[in-house]
Amino acid sequence: MSVEGKVKLKYNHYNEEFVISNGVLLWEAIDDTYAISFVFQGDFQKQIIGPDSTSASECPGGFQGLQDGHQYELVVTEDASAGYGNAEMSREYV
Repeated sequence: MSVEGKVKLKYNHYNEEFVISNGVLLWEAIDDTYAISFVFQGDFQKQIIGPDSTSASECPGGFQGLQDGHQYELVVTEDASAGYGNAEMSREYV
C-alpha cells in the first residue's frame, strides 16, 4: 500500500509543492517543474537538503526519506567540465 504526501522544494527563488509516495520524490517530477537538465549539462550533482540540514538519500529515479509536510531545498552543482545550457537552444545576444 502506497502512502502519499506532499513536500515543498525550494530551488533558487521557486518553492513548489511536490507529491511523494512512500517518502520518495521522483527526479522526473522535479526536473519537469524546474527544468534542471535543460540548464545543466554533463554529470551535474543534485542534493536535497532537509529541515535539519541532512541530505535525502538518492534512490533509483529520485530521492528517498522525505517526510510529508516538510520543507526541503534542492542544491545543484554544475559539472565544470561540461559547462551549462543547451547549446542547440542558445543564441548570441548582440
